[in-house]
Amino acid sequence: MNEEEINIDEQLTILETTKAQLKQSIINKGQSISEEDSFRSYVGKVDNIVVLSSQTKSVTPTTQQQIIEPDAPTYNGLSQVAVAGVTSAIDSNIQASNIKNGVSILGVNGSVVELNGETKTVTPTTSQQTIVPTGTGKNALTEVTVNAVTSAIDQNIVASNIKNGVTILGVQGTYNPYQIREYASVTAMNDDIANIQEGEVVKVVENNVTTFYVKETTMKKLVKEEDTLSPEEAQEVETQVGDLLGEEE
Repeated sequence: MNEEEINIDEQLTILETTKAQLKQSIINKGQSISEEDSFRSYVGKVDNIVVLSSQTKSVTPTTQQQIIEPDAPTYNGLSQVAVAGVTSAIDSNIQASNIKNGVSILGVNGSVVELNGETKTVTPTTSQQTIVPTGTGKNALTEVTVNAVTSAIDQNIVASNIKNGVTILGVQGTYNPYQIREYASVTAMNDDIANIQEGEVVKVVENNVTTFYVKETTMKKLVKEEDTLSPEEAQEVETQVGDLLGEEE
């Protein structure tokens, strides 16, 4: 074998090695090459190789799936995609008041305490009452029954303290604020007229004659002066007058 033949063999070896390397490079670029493909066909394979113009992107996760693609036609590939960490901003309902106490969701600690309820019955008083759970292990009131207010709320709610014709908490009054005054003479009555209230009835017993007057700016007679009444009749008139005034009030 002469030197020229040796050089040809070396060149063929180099060519085969180069062919194999080129084939692998083309395959690495996404092109397929079979054993039947000729060396000449490699040219077309190279032409089919797409040169990437890559783009980097940052993505914020949402509750919906996202497909991240390069912005064509400027870019035809992605060299990097940075996906931000998920935070509580992903859902507006992720807040302490919606999460059980002791539980943390996406960094938000819950504040909702599980209720262990208690029911109570309360009798009203004349002072403000603050009703809170008192049972062992109770932390909430699920029901509060407030009893009806009755006359027992105040010991002074009795008939004799309430004006006749008026009812307070079921107690009907019998008190007549107009006590009939008695004078020994008309002169004595007139001397005291400043102390007699408008509408007040007074009695004058003078010379065994009983006369009733009512103040309506001036003192007006209710019974004629000359009428003489027995003590029983006078008492009956007083009762009638008192009842009448009580009804009018």
